[in-house]
Amino acid sequence: KGFIQGLTLTVILGFFFTLLQAYEYHHATFTYSGHIYGAVFYMATGFHGFHVIVGTIFLAVCLWRGRLGHFTKDHHFGFEREGSPRFLSEFGKDNGITVDIVAPISDEKVNISSTHIRGLIKRGFVRRASFELGWVFGFEANVIHGAGRGRTLGFPTANFIPKEKNQLVPARGVYCIRGRINGKSLYGMCNLGVRPTFDEDDFVMEVHFIDENLDNLYGKKITVEFLERIRDEQKFSHSQELIKQLNKDKHFCVKLMQKYK
Repeated sequence: KGFIQGLTLTVILGFFFTLLQAYEYHHATFTYSGHIYGAVFYMATGFHGFHVIVGTIFLAVCLWRGRLGHFTKDHHFGFEREGSPRFLSEFGKDNGITVDIVAPISDEKVNISSTHIRGLIKRGFVRRASFELGWVFGFEANVIHGAGRGRTLGFPTANFIPKEKNQLVPARGVYCIRGRINGKSLYGMCNLGVRPTFDEDDFVMEVHFIDENLDNLYGKKITVEFLERIRDEQKFSHSQELIKQLNKDKHFCVKLMQKYK
């Protein structure tokens, strides 16, 4: 199978496969020549041109080598999951391309898949989700100004909003997080919720970075990585009770920082 043929097939199928995978948020483990080069394709942030470019180049190489890849038997993609292992097998057979259907990877009798990982994140089990992903779950966000309530409590916070409109975010609660900005790692505690102690209704995402000046972060982009969940969102009877709990949360995060540095 010549390189020209690989590129031709890529033009026809590369964007098709990659776009549909990105849109449907499914995963595949690609291999060629018997070596694993990919892992779970976790499409939690929606469509990116980057995915298309990488997927297209990779598929071109696979087609050139005469091997499309290894897919788990439950891998589906496209509208109403019509793309199936059977379709891939038949396509490979018709085009002289090897397609291997393999058993899914599992841990503790649970199949590791993008669907399962998204469920973990939605329930707040970020540490387990990161274990199954193979990297710390997080996303890019823009730092914005908030109401300034945290500063009055002695815990100045920076509000942030995800860069992606349909970004998957963890369940409400308090998390130990790591922020990355301009190559620098900042550790802190993050609250996702509606701040029930103050009878507010708007969902906010705010982070208090430990021993860090927040004034120079506003308007900048930051990557927020969720390391561990600390506790559920709570409503306190008064602000002093909240401050007491925030000090406990901070102390707990300081200890966790040593684990992730």
